[in-house]
Amino acid sequence: TDREKWTFTSHAPTAFWAIREMKGVKQSDYMYSLSPRRVLGNLLMGSLSTLEEIVSTGRSGSFFWKTPDNRFLIKSLPPEEASFLHRNLPAYYRHLFTHRNSFLARFFGLYTIKNQKGDVILKFVVMENIFDSPLQLHESYDLKGSSVNRSVSEKVDLWNPNIALKDMDLHHRIKMGPRVKSLFLQQAEQDTRFMESLNICDYSLLIGFHFADQPLPRSQIPEPTDDLFREYHGGLFSRDSQDNVNSTEIYFLGIIDILTTYDFKKKSEHMFKSLIHDSNEISAIAPERYRKRFP
Repeated sequence: TDREKWTFTSHAPTAFWAIREMKGVKQSDYMYSLSPRRVLGNLLMGSLSTLEEIVSTGRSGSFFWKTPDNRFLIKSLPPEEASFLHRNLPAYYRHLFTHRNSFLARFFGLYTIKNQKGDVILKFVVMENIFDSPLQLHESYDLKGSSVNRSVSEKVDLWNPNIALKDMDLHHRIKMGPRVKSLFLQQAEQDTRFMESLNICDYSLLIGFHFADQPLPRSQIPEPTDDLFREYHGGLFSRDSQDNVNSTEIYFLGIIDILTTYDFKKKSEHMFKSLIHDSNEISAIAPERYRKRFP
């Protein structure tokens, strides 16, 4: 009703401001993207027509929306994941500060909405959208390195690039060339060891593909930068075995779903699935084994 009051809480705003600054997100741009008229007001009123919902092929039960400008994702969180993020925010910030090319999903804000009775209506995070680019996204995949239940149902629109396919659906070779592949593996190892230290499992490598009809002129291929994995409109050029750039194929990379811990629920899932499937091929395994198997 018109008289109903809502409480909106921003958790650890200074820490998330520092993460946004690290990624070059201006406060004015962030506030504009999430302004009450464009996003927050619609969340409060339950009117989500201005937001594009993202169809998730996972089973987390969370909801995803994209902001109208495509820059950010809004994801609902269960209470235990929100608490985990809040509790480990200092370690998360230190990792991102130390490893500027980290593939870990960037969280830019953590929020709670309560009604006038004090009941929590929604906990959500605002995240970086790694597919925010002027380049068209043609395909996307959510890869865990497992095979059990890692194919998308035929009922899903397989031609919708906003729907992430899974490990068993992947029909491309990811070609980075030896130099970039070595750097990629080094960074992935640092990221996964960090997650192992926090008992995190069941995360995914999210990869998007852009396919160009013809190669770029050599003059338009940028020189190498410190932001190696986002060298061209937020993406990474494919490379051949001699490290030569192939500008007709571009990858967008990130590690997502990084708030799931190997708790009693995951241990139980591992135990029951292991009775039916090879334990090496299921997604619910201990963090050390998960790291070693990860793509």
